[in-house]
Amino acid sequence: MAFNLQQAPSYYKSGDKLPGADPAIAAFVKENLKKVLHIPPGNKVLANHPSFSLLRPDPVPLAKILEECTHIPKPHHILYVSLPFCLPTQPENCGFCLFPKVDLQNRSQIRTYLDYLQRELEIVTPPIKIKELDAIYFGGGTPNILNPEECKDYVSLVLKYFTLKKGGEITFEGIPQLFTQEDKFQALKEAGVTRISIGVQQLHDHLISLSGRKQKREHILKALEHTHHHGLNHNLDLIYGWPQQTHDDALSDIQTLIEWQVPHITAYPLNILKDLSAFSRPPLRERIPDIHLFIKMYQTIRDKLSDHGYRQRTMSDFEKINADSDFKYETLSHDPLNCDIYAIGFSGGFRICGLPEKMGCGYLSPHILKDYYDQIDEGRIPYRAGILYAIEDLELVYICNQLQENRLYRDLYQAHFGKDVVDQFLPLWQAFLDLGWVEIDNHEIRLIDQGVFYSAHIQRTLSYQRTQELKTHQVLKGYKE
Repeated sequence: MAFNLQQAPSYYKSGDKLPGADPAIAAFVKENLKKVLHIPPGNKVLANHPSFSLLRPDPVPLAKILEECTHIPKPHHILYVSLPFCLPTQPENCGFCLFPKVDLQNRSQIRTYLDYLQRELEIVTPPIKIKELDAIYFGGGTPNILNPEECKDYVSLVLKYFTLKKGGEITFEGIPQLFTQEDKFQALKEAGVTRISIGVQQLHDHLISLSGRKQKREHILKALEHTHHHGLNHNLDLIYGWPQQTHDDALSDIQTLIEWQVPHITAYPLNILKDLSAFSRPPLRERIPDIHLFIKMYQTIRDKLSDHGYRQRTMSDFEKINADSDFKYETLSHDPLNCDIYAIGFSGGFRICGLPEKMGCGYLSPHILKDYYDQIDEGRIPYRAGILYAIEDLELVYICNQLQENRLYRDLYQAHFGKDVVDQFLPLWQAFLDLGWVEIDNHEIRLIDQGVFYSAHIQRTLSYQRTQELKTHQVLKGYKE
């Protein structure tokens, strides 16, 4: 029996039964989800489908594909620009970071990289037919490891090949201890940067010291002072569930950011993936809170920010209502049918997935710096692995990205794909209802309470069947399942 938009009753909550949902499958899904609920989801929401481990490393005629895919009409286009370099720390990767990076050993590495970045732009931009952008995000790595002159050159280089729409946004990311120079902010402002993203992680000096950073609270205050002086929009990132962190520590950090009137606060749970970071291994692993404290921290942070005029945009993003806190790069990316993502540099990822009537593609560039350089030396567009989307992949990339905003509009999905998303995954939604994670009506599916906290688990469950099909192909070397 199919479940459709016109079916009564029009509202389903925890304890209700969806007509036609197979109770055995729903119970099976629910019990298997319960086996992984002790693992904090971190910030590992699926911003894309399929996951990186399932992309194909087969060679493709990339220039031709890019030219064809960028002809597919979309109203919005955004660009990610990657810098690989970070300050070395002990423990490595600041203890928690899972992104590819290169420890900076000398300043000549930066000049070499910027030269290769320009060469990549000369190779990759000719087949891209649309070069006017809504937003650019300079990420990493640690982009503010650059000195003021390098910062200006870096941003200006990219703007020689792409233009920014009127009212467009340029975000530049970095860590507090490297955001203390006033002339660095002046250079970024002059280059066109409109927004700063500051990876604070912890406000308490004794906690951030566990990461090996030299960061102090005074660095954060100095960075904010410069941000305000130059009139830059900004966000601060925090991590909760940090080793030795208490509930009061986490709440104190949030209260401080509220008092500092930060317009956009990102607070996400620590990633704990076995052996992949120092915080995931002994002895620090034993100092991380259990899942019940993670959930308590999440709920307290959510409620505290809501009480002080913040709107929850995603599981981890909170925007100050009636403030200049919009993050265009993030929000536009959540609608893949209306926004394409380009990427330049080391370990970047294109997502130009197309439309139901014309499929697109996605691909990643090398996450080993030598491979990135070697391919550019060969005159090739840097390529590590990619996918030509099938309709089921396009459906899932749409679902996963819409669910980042804690809801999925059924009527829009039906308009795009000609099917009801509840009917399509009926027993799975029943399992989520049974867990108290969702509410469903004729208009939308809403993630609620712990369903928001566990949104990554919801995404992975919905994409599970397609993921198993893709696993029959060659798995990308260098990624663990």
